[in-house]
Amino acid sequence: MKQILDGRELADYEVRKTRSDGSTIICSLTATRFQGPNGNIGIVEAFKDITEIKRVQEEIQSERDRLHRILFHQFENVGIVNEYYQLEYQNELLKQKIGGEYGCRCFEVFRGMTKPCGDCLMQKALDEGKIQRFEFDDDSGHSFQHTYTPFVDNNGQKKAVISQRDITARKASVATAIRSEHLAALGEMAAGVAHEINNPINGIINYAQMMVNQTGPGDQLNDISRRIIGEGDRIAAIVASLLSFSRREAENRCPVSIKELLEEALTLTGSQLRKDGIALYVNIDHELLPVSARAQEIEQVFLNIINNSRYALNEKFKQTNESKILEIDVNMVADNGNPFIQAKFTDRGSGIPPHVIDKVMNPFFSTKPKGKGTGLGLSISHRIVENHGGKLKIESQQGEFTRVTLELPVLTAIDQ
Repeated sequence: MKQILDGRELADYEVRKTRSDGSTIICSLTATRFQGPNGNIGIVEAFKDITEIKRVQEEIQSERDRLHRILFHQFENVGIVNEYYQLEYQNELLKQKIGGEYGCRCFEVFRGMTKPCGDCLMQKALDEGKIQRFEFDDDSGHSFQHTYTPFVDNNGQKKAVISQRDITARKASVATAIRSEHLAALGEMAAGVAHEINNPINGIINYAQMMVNQTGPGDQLNDISRRIIGEGDRIAAIVASLLSFSRREAENRCPVSIKELLEEALTLTGSQLRKDGIALYVNIDHELLPVSARAQEIEQVFLNIINNSRYALNEKFKQTNESKILEIDVNMVADNGNPFIQAKFTDRGSGIPPHVIDKVMNPFFSTKPKGKGTGLGLSISHRIVENHGGKLKIESQQGEFTRVTLELPVLTAIDQ
């Protein structure tokens, strides 16, 4: 009152008044100094009931705080972008991604582009007033899902909430499940094909054996018959390896021989390696101990590595070359006193660029052209090896070589 009497005007000052029934209302108080005709100084007060207005304001503030907490605690990047592509809001994760910089544009932050996307789904969301979603892969091999939710701000401007979710793991899981189903279907088909192939192959081998029995050494027919038997046996071995790889193994691990698994993998890939003119050098320690593993999964790892080496060698050497070599060395090693089987696959192919070597095990990342690789081989292999308590390491020098080292713990007496 002293300040008002000294000349200050008071407007919209909130006070709480208690009614005669004991209820409380919130009022907006306006007080002004005045001077009467007789020179007396007084104060004019006006009260306005704003209880309902305050209730609505508190509800709006509560909703705003709740939305703020939701956006800030999302485990994904969330931002608000206007029709000029400018990010006006960033949650904590998005701030960490772009360093808290304001005024940047969505296509720069999320796509690394210098201009808007050709088919801008953010603008489509604003124009149609409907939620838009799409998925894309970035250069690191990660997959993301973007969701654009349009809304109209209190100033009448059209804006969109952008959420970016990393779906790399989900896509990898789906791809693994699909691959498992494909393998199951392949196993069923292979069983039927093997039956149809084995019957005539056995007949061919038996007829050839009859000719061997009826001819003597040095006879040309005897030599040809023996060659037919050898090739027939090789076909039978390939079919047996295909069946072993394709069928679904029991979930429980069992003692397996790395030497036998590698030989089966080479049986499946050997003809392709020879056809491509790739020289194969295999050195396997004959004192290898067994490992506890799911045989089909470890053979799958071997096939993935061998096929990657074959591709790299064919990329570097289009024709036969003395350096078109794949070397495989399998030995026993010790890591902190624990015995491991170490298998090294070294090819002198095209190698891996240094800026992507840390990404080659990411799901869906591939150095191969589109249509020639899924980007899942090494990521699945890495997961299989880790699940078996082992390690998978890659060394490479672009244009010179690539070495993939696989280590698996051996089966100890305690494990048995």
